[in-house]
Amino acid sequence: MNFQEQIIAGKRKFSGIEVSEDSLADIDVYDLILEDCVFRDVSFRGAILEGLQTLRCTFENCNFAQADLSESTFIETTFYKPSAECSFFQADCRNCKFTGCDIRLATFEKTRLFGTQFHKCNATGANFYRANFSRIVKIIDCMFELVDLRDAQLPKCNLSKTSFKQADLREANLESCNLNECDFAGASVRHMKIRNADMRGANIAEFSIQAHDFTGVKLYDEQARVLVENAGAIIIERP
Repeated sequence: MNFQEQIIAGKRKFSGIEVSEDSLADIDVYDLILEDCVFRDVSFRGAILEGLQTLRCTFENCNFAQADLSESTFIETTFYKPSAECSFFQADCRNCKFTGCDIRLATFEKTRLFGTQFHKCNATGANFYRANFSRIVKIIDCMFELVDLRDAQLPKCNLSKTSFKQADLREANLESCNLNECDFAGASVRHMKIRNADMRGANIAEFSIQAHDFTGVKLYDEQARVLVENAGAIIIERP
């Protein structure tokens, strides 16, 4: 029996299998467990995969558009290969956990990400444009360089120790966020909201006191000095 036939027969745990050029669109299976599996050119479009668990799996050029992946857990799982990235367009990823995953160049446009957690993930170049975030999203110690986070709504989220180098954060709402040790080098931060954020230890060279509202923002004294000097002021030590 092939993969789909085994699922229909009731099997829920698979290890070391490879599935290529197949369509599992609209399949309905809960609590599926995959370990060390490889999927290439597989469509999961519209599938119901709630509670999916993957460990050390690889997905190449797989389509999860409009799939229900809520409550799923992905550990050390790769969703990337050059020219074979994955799409989660309009997928339901509520309360998912991505740990140690490679999601470079993946598409999360209009994806539902309420309560989702990313920890030590590489999302370089991923597209989160118009993704539906919430205040309890966590993006911790990740590589979110070159990502598209335009207009992202992430107030009160924990984004600490994450690199946003050259990311597009225009119009993003990061008010009251934990931004400790984040790196915004080269990022587009025009009209980004940061009121009441904790930015201690962050690289804030792209920010200016003229263009951003720093009300309630927590900074170290040396960071404040950089902002003032960038504004053109000359700081002189008191004798």
